[in-house]
Amino acid sequence: MKKFISILTFILCLPSLIFASPFSLNDNDDVPTVPPSIIIIIIKTPTPLPGQPRSLVQAPIECQYNPYMNGICATFNQDLGELDVLVENLSTGEYLEGTVDSAEGYVVLPVSSTPGVYNISFVTASGVEYTGEFEL
Repeated sequence: MKKFISILTFILCLPSLIFASPFSLNDNDDVPTVPPSIIIIIIKTPTPLPGQPRSLVQAPIECQYNPYMNGICATFNQDLGELDVLVENLSTGEYLEGTVDSAEGYVVLPVSSTPGVYNISFVTASGVEYTGEFEL
């Protein structure tokens, strides 16, 4: 009797487990939905001027697009002072510009979730530019 109740409970709960899954099917089509993932944005360091040593240098800025926050999370590994920031959707022309202080160590830049190719740039007071590109 105990085995029968366990099997009956499993059979009755099975539909709720299937429909509660983040990989369950949409109502619109038969393609499973996948939760959005965080996009790592590669920030490029400026190219050295002629005569300067050429070696690999890690960018002092790390960025990720977080779809749950609809924003870019930027982490500053060193104090670069105040930075001018420009985030532009190259597909639609939307853009966000402003100034951030890298001494804070971390900032979240709100970005629309409109699909397209985005360009992000950070410019220091001395004119050094760090850029990256990502696609939603």
